[in-house]
Amino acid sequence: LIPENADARNQRTPYQGMVGLTDNHLAGNLERYFRDSEQLPTLLRFASDGESVTGLLLQRLPDADDATEIELDEGDAFWEEIGILTATLTERELAELDPNRLLSRLFAEHVLTLQPPRSLAFQCTCSRVKTRDTLQAFSREELMELLEEDIPPKAPGEILVTCEICGATERFDSFDIHLMFEPETPRIH
Repeated sequence: LIPENADARNQRTPYQGMVGLTDNHLAGNLERYFRDSEQLPTLLRFASDGESVTGLLLQRLPDADDATEIELDEGDAFWEEIGILTATLTERELAELDPNRLLSRLFAEHVLTLQPPRSLAFQCTCSRVKTRDTLQAFSREELMELLEEDIPPKAPGEILVTCEICGATERFDSFDIHLMFEPETPRIH
């Protein structure tokens, strides 16, 4: 989050990861993104029956920090096995089989635990406290300068911060900024 009225020279440079679209399939491009940008080996498969799209995403979690060479080799072998088994999956199976049957078919030799399905729902994790914590990365002087600026839609004496995910806007005035830096100082209301 960067305050809307922050001077460009005071802003931290945001990180943007880019991966070329060199594969003719979305799954291949996404696998490369996870491998190159996230260092997270990933297998993706997509299938469509004409009315809906079904996907399978498998990711190799990092090994434990204290993993032995034997455990690392076993993890590598297991990930290779998963790749070989996943390669046997047909688009028709992915599109038509329910998750239990699909995973049982693919990984019949392994014990599986399938979590119950949950409905997808948008839920942003932004909050006034998180926004305040982000503003505290700026110096008091920088925040005081932002308070003085008169840049619509904000008026002098306030800082507006808008969440890029949900669009919620938090307003901070000079009293809020004072509380960030001197929370225990006595105040007159």
